[in-house]
Amino acid sequence: MRCVAKVVRQAVALWCAAALVAGCAEVADAGHGYEAGWRTGFISAIGPSIELPGGEDSDCRETQRFDPSIDLFAVVSYVTRRGALQHRVVPVDVDSNLKKGDWVLVNVEHCAAPVVRSGVSQ
Repeated sequence: MRCVAKVVRQAVALWCAAALVAGCAEVADAGHGYEAGWRTGFISAIGPSIELPGGEDSDCRETQRFDPSIDLFAVVSYVTRRGALQHRVVPVDVDSNLKKGDWVLVNVEHCAAPVVRSGVSQ
């Protein structure tokens, strides 16, 4: 199981790196700058908090008040400036229509900041 996870993470890292090299780096959306904590990433998993894996690099489930009526979270994978693949679990608006594979902007400094659909094409 660990070997499969490692291979998947390496494949995801290559995919992200290729996208960044191809010019799909940070989207310059107004108010979503790199210095303000915003990163372009993609949703690698989405669902109720209990169904998502643990052990991610940062996890907003720890700071969110549990409400089963709005219990939707996503694992957003993104590449740091140093080329490291990071994963952040963030709350998602249930009406957002986001799905696995969607490119999004995620704030890596504030859990309360909403995930925003990115302008990066898939």
